[in-house]
Amino acid sequence: MCTVTYLLLGNNNFILTSNRDETPLRKTIPPKEYLENGVELTYPKDEIARGIWIGLSDKKRLVCLLNGGFVAHKRKLPYKMSRGIVVKKIFQKRMQCLL
Repeated sequence: MCTVTYLLLGNNNFILTSNRDETPLRKTIPPKEYLENGVELTYPKDEIARGIWIGLSDKKRLVCLLNGGFVAHKRKLPYKMSRGIVVKKIFQKRMQCLL
């Protein structure tokens, strides 16, 4: 199960932690900055599938995607979009609206 912790510090500051529900053996590229559509994004990346589950923009936006729910997911292929693409798509949509 993916988990997120949100700790409000006051004065518009907070700490957010996140883990993804993957095997610890699955390789991940540590967070680094990427320039996409003129916006700086910082995120870790799955080394195999190249997808992301959490990201931060220089526009002070943070997106974190969790999997799961209350019932175990039953895989039904094909999917229209990998969840590893969803966070980037959200940033793209938000950027288009705000530019």
